[in-house]
Amino acid sequence: MKLKPDFLSKLADIVGEDKLITSEASTLKLSRDYAWYSPFLKESLASKRADAVVKVQDEASLEQVIASCVAEEVPVTIRGAATGNYGQCTPFEGGVLIDINGLNEIIEIGDGWVEAQAGVRIQTLENAVRKEGWELRSYPSTWVRSTLSGYIGGGSGGIGSVTWGRLQEAGTIKTAEVLTVEDPPRKFRLEEEAARKIHHTYGTNGITTRITLRLAPKADWRQIMVVSEDWWKLMDFAAEIADDKSWNKRLISVHEWPIPSYFKGLKKWIRCDAHLIFFEIEESQSEAFKAFVIKRGLEIQHDIEPHEPRKAPMYSDFTYNHTTLWALKFDPSFSYMGNRFDRTRYKEQMQAIKAEFPEEVWWHFEILRDYTNDQPIFACLTIFRFTTEERFNELRAFMQSQGVSTAGAHTPFLDEGLHTGDLDAKLAVKDFADPKGLLNPGKLKTYKPGSYGNWAPQSIA
Repeated sequence: MKLKPDFLSKLADIVGEDKLITSEASTLKLSRDYAWYSPFLKESLASKRADAVVKVQDEASLEQVIASCVAEEVPVTIRGAATGNYGQCTPFEGGVLIDINGLNEIIEIGDGWVEAQAGVRIQTLENAVRKEGWELRSYPSTWVRSTLSGYIGGGSGGIGSVTWGRLQEAGTIKTAEVLTVEDPPRKFRLEEEAARKIHHTYGTNGITTRITLRLAPKADWRQIMVVSEDWWKLMDFAAEIADDKSWNKRLISVHEWPIPSYFKGLKKWIRCDAHLIFFEIEESQSEAFKAFVIKRGLEIQHDIEPHEPRKAPMYSDFTYNHTTLWALKFDPSFSYMGNRFDRTRYKEQMQAIKAEFPEEVWWHFEILRDYTNDQPIFACLTIFRFTTEERFNELRAFMQSQGVSTAGAHTPFLDEGLHTGDLDAKLAVKDFADPKGLLNPGKLKTYKPGSYGNWAPQSIA
């Protein structure tokens, strides 16, 4: 859409000329995330961009920008660090992209909790709370760049989820402060269960300004690389450690060869033809754990002692969707698929898929905890070679025929499998907070305004 000159002048008056970006090349770049991991999203989102980008530095200017957009009925999309994979920060209908990286204050670290503004970097937050004897319950592999609201609004779990579960459970999100998209905006607070309503919504049901997270007691983590040429022995060991709560762990990440060969930053420690597991085990247990590895007939290829502040080298830089990134750097024809296997028959399922697609599929598992049901989740971010849409559909259909679930990693729409199962409750918040439907219109394919009840927060300013 074409933005009026006087509207752009008003935005410049609010944030300053240097914080308003309108050049086509820059707005296109800032409207991108890592959706190019998907050959489908790379194509479908190629032409979508903001008409202007505004970099806000404080909550007052954010509120003024929102009010100005509402007055002109200009679409609004929120941008953190753009480390998402589904076009979370890509405007479907143009308008104004609001970059919230300037909202980066850590407000308070309390007894087992931290409150911070939406744009604070996860690495900054982790290092700050560790100085006070705490640590984040989980963090994404993109933690160096990711913002707090980007992780909560666009992520699902990460390093630490093997113990603390996914973000949608375990009470990790304690509170959230949210702005309505109105002129003027109003501020409301969501607490405990209600705070989950802003999780994994890509900023479509309100503009989050502050988040309070519950923390875990700080631990010193030794990173341990375990290898074997026997894939099933390695998988069995990963499952055994996942089930055994006596081991204090922050990461179990399993990679089939040749995926480890793509990890350039670890090249001197990678052994040819060996599958591997990345572990993070509490330092006080590390020697006993190493002995247990040897007892099970596996090998320790490398380990890294704890260090503060936490910084590279980090095995977590090669886990979750960072694994996909390293694979894509090796071969641009690779992509990924989110899968869930049946814990009781995963070997049978994997063998059947490998037999049907022997040179097209490679396994990468991240083990999380289903905190509610107190059992491990074997989440597979399958690496596959993309050739044609027809072949991709054959692979997905065959997986489903074997009882393997497939997540919607190749659609940009929140309501096509990318939510956490409580979408109607989140859309009820959208009805309240975004009455004109200006938050990235088009991101919700089936959204029907006013169809989700008369939800309202308990308190609003």
